[in-house]
Amino acid sequence: MTEVPKLDIKSSAYKFSRDENEKWSAVKQNLDDATGIVRIGTEELVGCSVVVAISDKEVWMGHFVEDTGFGEHDLDTPEGQQGFRDNVLAGISGPATIKYPTIKSEEARLNPKIGTASRRPKSVVVWIITGQHNGNERMYPDEVESMQAELKKTLSLDNDPQVHQYEVVDGKDPRFDTEALGTVLFEYDPNNNGQKSWRLLAHKDLVQEGVFP
Repeated sequence: MTEVPKLDIKSSAYKFSRDENEKWSAVKQNLDDATGIVRIGTEELVGCSVVVAISDKEVWMGHFVEDTGFGEHDLDTPEGQQGFRDNVLAGISGPATIKYPTIKSEEARLNPKIGTASRRPKSVVVWIITGQHNGNERMYPDEVESMQAELKKTLSLDNDPQVHQYEVVDGKDPRFDTEALGTVLFEYDPNNNGQKSWRLLAHKDLVQEGVFP
């Protein structure tokens, strides 16, 4: 298993999914014009969920904070479900609430036509990175299912987005200082021995890798 490197929030080599107020939000990166390695990522996942949509045209990554999207109110209450719709589902379909100001902008909004090209059928890989505890128990199963449905509708997907679960670790765990816990990273190399290679890593694990045509 390939291990994800420890990210440095101050490194200019990475384009992080943070907005100007240092709140987690979303980032979109065009890959068409890339001449060197492209890396975008996010970190500090301690119960948050991340959506990654990948095509040979562009990649989109949205970081949905647990507190505001899943835990600000009890999800069994109307207030909790409204918060989930406002801060997670609306962040997928747009526009999101003010809590995700970057996603409100056209620049960072998920493109419904991502992966669409006139020369071939639409091709896009979509992952939801979400937390688990007590072994393999998904923390927010109903909400992840709703995210899958919203992504499938927004992007006109034939299949449900795939889900990768990471073991949630306490944010004060000292391993956060030395390991890539709570990290999601997308890397793209347009000239890897003549191939357009990419990989997605999360919480130290290789989620998927591939080659664009």
